[in-house]
Amino acid sequence: MPCLLNLSKELLVRALDFSSDTSVLELAAASRAVKTEVEECRPFGSEGSWRHPAGAWNTSGLWRFLGLGDLKKIPFVSLCCEVEFQNVTETLAFLKAAKDLASDTIDDHVSFNQFLFSAADVNELFCGDGDDPLWCEADHKAALKLKGCRIHCSLVATRTCAVQDAPRTLFLDVDRTRKRKNPRVICNSLLAADLRLQSRHRNIEVYGDLTKAIEKEGAERLQAFHDTFGKARDAEAPFLMCAEEDLPLEKSLTTVKECESKITCASTAGSIARIYLMIKGTEVKKFVPELCTQGTRKIAEFQARMDEMASKLNDLKVKTAERKKSTYLKECRQAVTKAEELAKKVAEVASCLVDEELVKQSREQIQKATEETVKAEEAANYAIQDARRTVSARQAETKDNETMLQELTDLQQRVDVARSEVVKQNRLCSSVDHRLHALQIVEKVADEIARSEEQVARMAELVAKAVASDPDAVTSESLQQAEETAMALYKKVKSQSGELDSHLSSRDEARREAARKLNERLRSVLQKCEDAHASLRSHGQKLAIRNAMADCLQKVTETEAAVKSAREAEEAFQKATKEAEGVQAESATMTSLEAANKEANSIINNSKSVLAVKRIFLKRQELSTSEQEELEQLQKRLDDSTQQLLESKKVVSDRQHEVIKRELSGKLQEVQKMFEAYRGKAAGLEAGPESSKAGSDLRSLGRALTDLDRTCAMAAKRKATVKSEDQMRGDQFETPQKLSRRSEALCDGHVCLLDVQQAVPDFAGLLADYLWCDDEDETPQEGQLRPVQEMLLTGRSAQLQLIVGVKEARLIDRPPMHARRYAIMCDHLNMTFPDAWRASKKLSFTTTPQADKKFVQALLAALIK
Repeated sequence: MPCLLNLSKELLVRALDFSSDTSVLELAAASRAVKTEVEECRPFGSEGSWRHPAGAWNTSGLWRFLGLGDLKKIPFVSLCCEVEFQNVTETLAFLKAAKDLASDTIDDHVSFNQFLFSAADVNELFCGDGDDPLWCEADHKAALKLKGCRIHCSLVATRTCAVQDAPRTLFLDVDRTRKRKNPRVICNSLLAADLRLQSRHRNIEVYGDLTKAIEKEGAERLQAFHDTFGKARDAEAPFLMCAEEDLPLEKSLTTVKECESKITCASTAGSIARIYLMIKGTEVKKFVPELCTQGTRKIAEFQARMDEMASKLNDLKVKTAERKKSTYLKECRQAVTKAEELAKKVAEVASCLVDEELVKQSREQIQKATEETVKAEEAANYAIQDARRTVSARQAETKDNETMLQELTDLQQRVDVARSEVVKQNRLCSSVDHRLHALQIVEKVADEIARSEEQVARMAELVAKAVASDPDAVTSESLQQAEETAMALYKKVKSQSGELDSHLSSRDEARREAARKLNERLRSVLQKCEDAHASLRSHGQKLAIRNAMADCLQKVTETEAAVKSAREAEEAFQKATKEAEGVQAESATMTSLEAANKEANSIINNSKSVLAVKRIFLKRQELSTSEQEELEQLQKRLDDSTQQLLESKKVVSDRQHEVIKRELSGKLQEVQKMFEAYRGKAAGLEAGPESSKAGSDLRSLGRALTDLDRTCAMAAKRKATVKSEDQMRGDQFETPQKLSRRSEALCDGHVCLLDVQQAVPDFAGLLADYLWCDDEDETPQEGQLRPVQEMLLTGRSAQLQLIVGVKEARLIDRPPMHARRYAIMCDHLNMTFPDAWRASKKLSFTTTPQADKKFVQALLAALIK
């Protein structure tokens, strides 16, 4: 049924209101589109509780509450009473009587919650054989009056005997003794699926009456549609009697509105007739075959006539839409044209009030022109408002027509342009007094700007002379004088610019407009001042760059002179060394060389600082390529001078190392002689000397170790002295790697000392063997450890640490017997002298070359203490 999709929402709702729930469900099952349209109409009319319509054979409107196809939600024992009443009074009377059979009544919907049938009768009715009774009656009855007649009704359950397993029916039976003119009362029960009630029209006459009623009502609705269509066609007569262009605008608008009204009425009548035919066509299909064929043929005839008139109505709609579009556009064009003409008239009247013409007129002429402008403006504003209202109204009516909407938008823009022109002329007319006052202010400011322009021109000549002169002849004083002159003028122009800005921010439009014109002249003057100041600043930067480069050159020259002096002192020192003039002459030249190196080092440090600062300053400036190359050349010269000074200082350092080496070599030779002597004594001790002589030799060994300690302390002190002297010379520019390489050179003088120290563990091992017990099976006695006790009692723990440390370091190389003796001695010392023993256990080593070296260092540290 595609015709349903062309109906408006209101018409479809109205059609569904006249339809039963069965018809609505059948319509929804026709297609998915129709079902969607019907579902969208469900919210309409579903406010409040559901009411069963009076006089209807079937339920109607219940689908709005339960939804399509969902009748299972109806209460389990709900009954919908359907009766064909004559008026509302009869309906209320029936409801009052039916209240005796129901537990409650809600808005014409009678719900029978309790049945008073006999259980045996109902069982026989629904479960008995065909010979059983086909009906049973409930106990409660209702009495009501219809058309003045008293009627007794009872709730009866029946079963059709003609059809096997036919559904059981519950209905309200009317007393048969009354006349047939009384309305028939039927009650359908919406119980479970196998017990649902069905309305059965057992009398063919009823269907015949319904077919005639459908034909009659269909003819009436079709005639109503034909009549309204004729009225709509008659309404377009003015357009047919003459050309549309010749028809006056007012007559065209009236005719279009009348046509639209008649067409709307015709469309409504046609939609009602179409829906009626569609619904009744569905109902006719349920009739008996003879009546179904007759009703279907009649409805088809009605439908054909309906389609013919609908086609003609659509043609009329199209013509009316075109006439409406042309009429609306004609109306809007006339209104917009009138508004534009009046806006142009306002501009012509106000043309004598512009700034150029205002100063040429008298006060009376200005007053007259102002009054004429105000009158023309009022007329233009009224025309513009009228055009705007007209265009806006037509835009709202034709919002679905994109072509016409675009034309109306263009007309709206023309109205806005006319409005802007009128507003512009209004401001011009209302600001006459303010603009006269502003012109006076403009003249005053213009004179000041003219004087500033002259001063700027003179200042530009002064700056040009300062810049065009020889760069070497330009001094700081001349540049400073030119900058002061330019800055004073710049401040003056800036002050004028601030005053002009105050006029630009004024609320007076005339004053702002005048200040805006002068602002362009003042900007050019201010730009000239800024250009002159930038030129002076640029030359000032160039002068600062030249001065910085000169300072760098001076520092580099001084550095080269100081390094040259140091080289001359080095040559004198080399000469004195080669000619062997004596220790005193060599010392004097060496002192002179050290002083020259110290002074050169100080100058280099100062030059490096100055050059670093200047490089930072010059890095912020825009240097040319030649200036950058010159700066790099100066840095290179400074680095060369520094390298030369380092070589000279290395000569002094090497000479100092030779002196230290000679001193240490002499002392070490003496120590080595003493050590050789003590080695012989130690060999005698091993051969079995006497106890007293062993103690004396042990004390001699202590004195030898003391001398060795003094020698090591003297070497360490000398090394520290040399290091402090190097730091005092100001070697801040030497890297830690250079200092490390120089310190390694001092180690040459310690080679002999290390050779002596490497022999100490062997000698100490002999001494430890002397102190051990001779018999490993006996417990150590007091006499056998006398030398060790003497060391502990006299506080000479260094010798004890020497013994314990050496034995721990050499224990792996000894046989197991020696290890056992060593363990016995350690246990005795731990029990007898715990404090001294804990102090001696601080030394613990392994037998590797690195461990031996570490042991010697720790041994020397213990001896120093």
